[in-house]
Amino acid sequence: MKLWSNRALDLAPKPGPSNSSIHAKLLSFLSAAAEMARLD
Repeated sequence: MKLWSNRALDLAPKPGPSNSSIHAKLLSFLSAAAEMARLD
């Protein structure tokens, strides 16, 4: 699952003036998903 998270981070758009908030939300979602995967 960790590999999937790293891959998703690679594919995620890099932070910029227009998409920084979307990127932050994506990162928080990915960390939450990674935490759930660890607990599973």
